[in-house]
Amino acid sequence: MSVHAGALTMGRRMAESMHTETFTVSRATGNKVTDPVTLEETDELAVIHASVMGKYQFPDSRPRDVQVPGLKVAETAAEWHTSITVLGVLTDDIVECIAVGEDGDPELVGSRVRVVGPFLKSHATARRFPVVELS
Repeated sequence: MSVHAGALTMGRRMAESMHTETFTVSRATGNKVTDPVTLEETDELAVIHASVMGKYQFPDSRPRDVQVPGLKVAETAAEWHTSITVLGVLTDDIVECIAVGEDGDPELVGSRVRVVGPFLKSHATARRFPVVELS
């Protein structure tokens, strides 16, 4: 094994050791269903991945220009991280936290995000998808 391959394998193991929450990944089927609580029509979801380990991340704040001259605001880009072995996650898939690890925040259980872009990176230690919060 080359030094590069060994370092990449070690990096992936380290990244996965921080994936302490459990998630379900679902995708809209194209069918509509009626929510029994709200009675609103919603998209029917099919589970693509069940019990996937991962974590939420708000990695950094980036200044951006706004309409008021001279004013900058900090903006964070939310991400959902999972193992490099989790394949087939697409834009618009729904990721829901179903359990947290021993030191995790129990308030995360039930939180849902929508994947808003693809994962694109060579030599990655984890898949990091841009997301927006739904609940």
